[in-house]
Order: sequence, then structure tokens, then C-alpha cells
Amino acid sequence: MHVLSVLRDRAPVGGKQQYAFDLAALLRAGGARVTWLTMGGASGEDAIALPRLAVDSPYPWARLGAACRRLYNRSAYRAVQALARRARPDLAHLHDHVHFSTALLDALAELGIPAVYTLHDFQLLCPVSVFFRQREGVHCEACRGGRYHHAVRYRCSHGRLANSAISALDNWLFDRRGAAGKVARFVAPSRFVRQKFIEFGWQGERIVVIPHPAP
Repeated sequence: MHVLSVLRDRAPVGGKQQYAFDLAALLRAGGARVTWLTMGGASGEDAIALPRLAVDSPYPWARLGAACRRLYNRSAYRAVQALARRARPDLAHLHDHVHFSTALLDALAELGIPAVYTLHDFQLLCPVSVFFRQREGVHCEACRGGRYHHAVRYRCSHGRLANSAISALDNWLFDRRGAAGKVARFVAPSRFVRQKFIEFGWQGERIVVIPHPAP
């Protein structure tokens, strides 16, 4: 089996990265081939590294270009198409999709490559993934029901209007383009995570609970 593992940032190593690395090691030990699709770093035999988006550039035009690519990243689309021509993956495992955009899922769907998506956080429900308004220090689920404009209203992303607008648009486009329908199964690391998605209107039968393995 050939698995395409999608992980935007392989460094610094946090919980998401460690889980992805441990899972890749288990897959390889079982005889599977794992190819990474990431951003930054170097491409190699087992990795495709796209350029990082210049979302934090000091130059406004660079940030604007990054924002456009974040909404639909054609480089991610072309990378999946090129990989399929060389060595078609049997399965794609997404650990995130932001910055790759829904273009990634478009490419996988067109090629007929099934995708699973591990819900490491609440990114698909909350534009800043944590249900927390940092400026006010309060718990928040105001974006429930696709009301992502609240993320702009409260400037949830770094306290900045532009950042918050792009984050809200990310989520709106994911819903609007039916991206969730292009994922075969979502994986929740706990029953709590699964239940929270169900509370937000997601279909429970499409979310399976697989706890992270302990060493």
C-alpha cells in the first residue's frame, strides 16, 4: 500500500507531528510506502515539499498573494496530479488542509484516491480551531452553524482583521465547496471530539474514533 501523508508543518514537532511520524513508522513497519506532502523543507524520494505561503511577510503584496493561494492553492493540486503520474497513492491521510486549500481534495477526488482526515483539533468548526477568543479570554462557539463572520467580528486570529477574515473564509469555502463530502472517513482521537462535531451538525457515521496510540 502507498499512503500519501499530508502534514503542512513537519517542524516544530508537536502532538500532531509526533502522531503523524509514529503512524508513518508503523505503516512502514507493516510494509507500506509513505510519501509526505508538506510545506517548507526539501523535497526528496519520500517527500514533496511545497513552498510555504508568505502569510507573515512584511510586504503587503506578498501577504496578498499568499492569501489568494491559501484560498485555492493550485500548487497543491498540481503536486498531487504529478505524484499520481509517478506512483499513484492508494490512500491519502490528511492531518490538515489549511494552506493546501480545498484544491488538495479536488485533486484526490478527480483521481479517485480515497482520503481520510484526522481531526487533530476543531479547525473545521472554528476558524482558529480552539473555541476561544484570546482577546477577551472567553470560551466561544459563535461560529456554530457556519456563522464564521463572528471570527471577523471578534478578530479571533492574532487580533487582526485581515487574518481573521482569511481564516473565516477558509472555513466558509470548505463548507461551500462541499469539501467534507470528498473525504471517505474522518478520524477523531476521542469520543469527545466526535461528539462535538456531531453537535455542530456533522454525520456521526462518517466519524470513527481511533485513540492515539501510547508508547
